[in-house]
Amino acid sequence: MGQQVIYDNLTLDQFLRLPEAKPALEYIDGKVVQKMAPRRRHSILDTLLSANLLAFARPRKLGLPYVELRCTFAGRSIVSDLCFIAKGRIPKNEHGEPVEDVFLAPDLIVEIISPGQTVQKMLQRLTWCVRNGVHLGWLVQPNQRRVFIVRPGRDREVLEGTAVLSGEDVLPGYELPLAELFGWLVED
Repeated sequence: MGQQVIYDNLTLDQFLRLPEAKPALEYIDGKVVQKMAPRRRHSILDTLLSANLLAFARPRKLGLPYVELRCTFAGRSIVSDLCFIAKGRIPKNEHGEPVEDVFLAPDLIVEIISPGQTVQKMLQRLTWCVRNGVHLGWLVQPNQRRVFIVRPGRDREVLEGTAVLSGEDVLPGYELPLAELFGWLVED
């Protein structure tokens, strides 16, 4: 995946005590790896998809999208490019506010392929997430203008051309034509 191992043989607790870094560090199978720094196309898709999801989900009180939120679950601590967590799933603190540290699988995870990353490795990552509690995974491949869909108990699906991305059960009623998604890449 183009990620360099920073530390090896740490426990999850040891990892969670490390200071945050930019780009973010992740804990995967006892190894600490650093995410790749996003470039312009990646950042555009991340920002505008997050805004699009927010504009849909917030008025309907469905939950919120989060850009690069650390989620720790099933023995890993990952920072996906974008995730969505349904309203009420994040535990509250003593003031009734959602806690800062998220120890649960998001409902939706979105990864955007960057140079140096492979479809195979990123699909393995999303497949692991879906096997461990994530309900829906989208892998966006900007150069090929396609999106891979990963769901529990179903074969992967590839959307291309005039296809429409759907929020399915996670974001009921949400639809985004791929032409609009990839059209954002040519805006200035």
